[in-house]
Amino acid sequence: MNDTFSFLRFGLLIKKFTKEHAVTYLLYAAAAFGILFLIYGLTVLGVLHGRFPQDAAVIYFMGGSIFGSCLFSAAFYGFFQNHAKGVQYLNLPASHTEKLLLGFLFTQVIFFISFVAVFFLVDQVMCGLYNQFHIMPTNVTPEYIPLYHAKPMNFGDPMVTGSFTVALILSAICHLGSLGFEKHAFVKTALLILVIGAVLMYANFFFMRSMIPEESMPGGMFYSKSLRIGANDAIKGIVFLPKSWTSFLYWFIPGMLYLLFWLSAYFKLKEKQI
Repeated sequence: MNDTFSFLRFGLLIKKFTKEHAVTYLLYAAAAFGILFLIYGLTVLGVLHGRFPQDAAVIYFMGGSIFGSCLFSAAFYGFFQNHAKGVQYLNLPASHTEKLLLGFLFTQVIFFISFVAVFFLVDQVMCGLYNQFHIMPTNVTPEYIPLYHAKPMNFGDPMVTGSFTVALILSAICHLGSLGFEKHAFVKTALLILVIGAVLMYANFFFMRSMIPEESMPGGMFYSKSLRIGANDAIKGIVFLPKSWTSFLYWFIPGMLYLLFWLSAYFKLKEKQI
């Protein structure tokens, strides 16, 4: 089988894969809805006599999108644990590009659309329940009344878009890990992410400090956006990256990592095919 892409063949591959896994993925969606509904619901029940925790939705979205996408991507090629099923998948009359695009479609498109839809539904329901049943304290002054009204999460919030970007990158890594590790892919990939991420953050921190002969404090995670010169009790100033550089790096680094891991997944899948 050559690597020429065929829309007809790709459509047949999607149809076959969906028929085999549709029930499992529907159960995943139902489980995600149930877990979010339970956790969010307990939170709302606990604040019916107080302010609505507006940040709770953002935290649940961040945790759910990151953990859920990683777990789903790491389990996508779980059938490789069974040698017969793995050989059967590799022998399907479809090109490497079509098989990789199948993984991209389910782990990056279908999963995130489904998760956003489930979260949106739960968020709307919980905000409606809080607004319907919460009890307004008698001593609340007018300027604080808006804090006792629940509003659905703003999907344009920087924290939400940032967590969505992180979830996309981590899911791409876990998708590659699913191809690289036939058993316990999620655990092994997660450990690698934690170790390599910690090494990169500490390396960035100490490399930046070693460039300045006096006391300094870099700001940022994987790259430094700022550098404070001087000790805590004698700060001489803070040097920031130009805004254009910060904006460029904010999108360039995640974008390059995302492409790198999907390109690696392509060659890993091709290697298995061989």
